[in-house]
Amino acid sequence: MEKISEREFNPQLSVIITTIGQFQGLNQGLFDKIFFGNPFCPTGKDNPAYNPQILRQACSGLTFKDKLILNMPVCPLEDELLGITKILDTAREEGIPGVSVSSYGMAAWIRRDYPELKIYFDSFSNVYSLKDAELFRELGSDAGLLAYEAGLDECESIMKESGLEIIIPVFGRFPIAFSRYCFFYPGRLPQECSNQCNDDYRLSFSGSSEVLQKGRALYSAKRLSMFGHLPLLLSKGLFSFRIEGWIMPVSEINKTADSLRQMLGGAFNNHAYKELFEISTYSLCNGFLFAARGEEYIR
Repeated sequence: MEKISEREFNPQLSVIITTIGQFQGLNQGLFDKIFFGNPFCPTGKDNPAYNPQILRQACSGLTFKDKLILNMPVCPLEDELLGITKILDTAREEGIPGVSVSSYGMAAWIRRDYPELKIYFDSFSNVYSLKDAELFRELGSDAGLLAYEAGLDECESIMKESGLEIIIPVFGRFPIAFSRYCFFYPGRLPQECSNQCNDDYRLSFSGSSEVLQKGRALYSAKRLSMFGHLPLLLSKGLFSFRIEGWIMPVSEINKTADSLRQMLGGAFNNHAYKELFEISTYSLCNGFLFAARGEEYIR
């Protein structure tokens, strides 16, 4: 593997986690940004994206509050907006610096009513082009994720033309679909949640292709891994990377971050190699950055 020189860049490493359990075991010092909360599920018992009490609990355990970015619910309906307002009020009261949004409409609303909150656009914001990115930049955003389907060329050109920090997912399963309805319940918003989505379920299509099912979202069965392509990403001027810790055990998140930090710092010793080997004993893929498509990326 090519060695990366520390003199060539100033890399940023972030992570997305969804539960208070993950948060409590996270080595916060390894990350520049921590995206926090499950934007898909309003009934999760320990989800700060929908529960102000859980959000306050998380903030009380923060070592680096300036790193926290709250994930806002994806595609909220009208009857969910009051609850989202309570979450935003709590974020402001707790001094959380930023939020990650899934739509331009929500970004505009937050910019108008909560101007102190920094806005990040996420992969469900459908930012595919420079024009899309410029809309968020006009709202004061300076960083975010393009749609997962965006290729490396789009990431490079949009970053250079817009001046935005484009965050690149580098490890972990990524969400590929979202439903308004929980897969485990007949209704949209069950009265009680048994947290069944904390278990692994696999959906098979035509007897061959598989995806990983979690509540109202579907995730790639293969894990994205860009470890071997970090020199290429850096050569394109891309410097901001994120671990997709949606459903990863926190111990694996910490090991992944530690290995990445060593690699980005120009060192890749035996200890880093051992940790990388332990977390890479799964089926891996390169996501969509290299214009590859097909079911081999999700099964």
